[in-house]
Amino acid sequence: MTTIKEKIFIGILLLLLALSPFFKGGNNDILLALLYFVGVISGAVFLNVRYLSGIKEQKENSTLYLSFFSLLIFLLSLFVLNFFSKTPYLSWVIFFEFLLYSLFALIIAFFDDLKNYLPLIFNVFFLLGLILSLYGLYVYEVANYPRVMSFFYQPNAFAGWLLFVLPLAFFLFFREREVNKILIFLLGTSLILTAFILANSRGAFLSFILPLFFLFYFLYKYKPNKKDFFRKIAALIVLTFIFVTLFVSLKEGKFSLFALRSFKKTEGMPVPSTIFLRWKFWEGAFLMAKDRPLTGYGLGSYKDAYPQYQYAPLAYTKYPHNYYIEILGETGIFGALSFYIFIFSVLLLGMFCFKKARRDKRYLPGFFLFLSLLGPMVHNGVEMDCHFRANLLYLFIFLALLWGFLRKKEKTSISHKKPFCIFEKVVKIVLIFIFLVFSFGFFLKGINFPKGEDLKKKGRQKEAISKFQTARSILPDPEIYLEEGISNFVIGNYSKAQDLAERGLSLNKIDASLYQLLGRSLLKQKEIKKAIDAFRKGVTLSPYSMDIWQDLADAYLTKGNLRKAREVLMEGVSHIDDLSINYFKGQRRGFAKQLGIKEEEFSLPVLENFSKIYEKLSEVENFLGNKTKAQEYSQKATEIIKPLGEEEKR
Repeated sequence: MTTIKEKIFIGILLLLLALSPFFKGGNNDILLALLYFVGVISGAVFLNVRYLSGIKEQKENSTLYLSFFSLLIFLLSLFVLNFFSKTPYLSWVIFFEFLLYSLFALIIAFFDDLKNYLPLIFNVFFLLGLILSLYGLYVYEVANYPRVMSFFYQPNAFAGWLLFVLPLAFFLFFREREVNKILIFLLGTSLILTAFILANSRGAFLSFILPLFFLFYFLYKYKPNKKDFFRKIAALIVLTFIFVTLFVSLKEGKFSLFALRSFKKTEGMPVPSTIFLRWKFWEGAFLMAKDRPLTGYGLGSYKDAYPQYQYAPLAYTKYPHNYYIEILGETGIFGALSFYIFIFSVLLLGMFCFKKARRDKRYLPGFFLFLSLLGPMVHNGVEMDCHFRANLLYLFIFLALLWGFLRKKEKTSISHKKPFCIFEKVVKIVLIFIFLVFSFGFFLKGINFPKGEDLKKKGRQKEAISKFQTARSILPDPEIYLEEGISNFVIGNYSKAQDLAERGLSLNKIDASLYQLLGRSLLKQKEIKKAIDAFRKGVTLSPYSMDIWQDLADAYLTKGNLRKAREVLMEGVSHIDDLSINYFKGQRRGFAKQLGIKEEEFSLPVLENFSKIYEKLSEVENFLGNKTKAQEYSQKATEIIKPLGEEEKR
């Protein structure tokens, strides 16, 4: 590469490192548009067919070759399985995001002078970790929230991100010999560690045990002055303890020797153990795999498929807090097996680095890169880090840095051969076109979709529809079809709402909300039988959505079938239990307290829907002449929306 290309490449890499943790941990459509645009530049400037030759040249290092090859197999399996997906749009979006990050990884791994730039990359990463930690600690002090979460809006995901930076922070601190730099790295590492501790993620703490063991093993092994090693450990522990105590004391308003502030349980609110809930989430993924063992429901389908396996209203989740189990439910045996082989290949790379580093300290940076992967890989078994784009991107970048550190320079090149030149041009054109489409598509969505949602909330439906149409003008997102359809329904354009719901369902076949919109639109057009079928599919997919049960009952009431309506409503309320009611009441109390308002002034839709279905059941019983039952259900509806504990006082 020329000097200019080197600078461009390093600039792109550092840009990816610096930007991805921001914007809710990277979960922002504008950021994704930028990443795809960077993918366009990377594909046009850096992608070269010699990489294929370069992979072949790594056969002598079987672990490295297996890692390259297993990633390719994983991508190919996802490509094939996407044709069987129940959520085709989302599955293809996630696939191309994996493909984008794989392109970044390939380019990084085959950058010839990568080793020379590793110190710069390490220092930039350390500085970025420090900035995010300082911001997180600031928000921790000023916000009414007991845990550090920085830009991630989720403390566990932020702790998972810090698992990447901590091994490198330790490495930079313990290897330094100049006094001034030692003090700088001591201060920075202590603050990063303080943010990690105050994120209070038990899963992250457990995930850091193994990397920490290997960290101290090698740092001690290669430290010529053992006393200096222990002095640094002591200084790091003491300073971190001081910082943790200081930040907690400022937060509590009084001196505290305790590092972690435990969650205060809302009075009267039953909270199931996180272990129990996680097992139920995992069970949902296993049941998904049981029903569709070969192909799964589709990449990214868990949030729409899980509700039909949900055990109670309070146990809803978009993600099962274990990516290894989630991938099984979403992609079945074939997809999961290819993913597990890929993960196993990364572990083999770590074992290879471990053996080499024990004999030759020149391999230490490579092993520390692996340790920056090991913690997050373990943490993904108990959390949802991969659903935060920053964490997923960093997995690929750190793997690429490890690949680049270990690979041998390829001795030959096949880029000059005509067939491969043609192949290279075709690959480049296809990738650039796809990434350009996604870049503009997500840019339009990121700009227009939030504006449309805001206009929709303000009741300006026609303006909202215009924004939604612009947002989906390139990428036909089912989420946008849903919101645009609802706006059309509100202004009475029922046929258009029906059309949008059907188009959305062609891209996501298991979205209960789209079936609900379809059913409501059909009901308004007097197509009662079709509406009932749509609502039936909706409650099958999401049996704890009380508003869909009410819609189904309304369809039978339109037919004048009171007994069938009562049967439907009874089936709906059978999914409601007192434990869940009190849980959501406690949740409402907590939200109201954070906002500084009265509990009854805060609207929680799930509680309101619980109350409404009992109220509707009361009305139906009243029509049928069951006055006692009607009064009983009406009283239950009133009790549900009362503040927590008020019914006991009464």
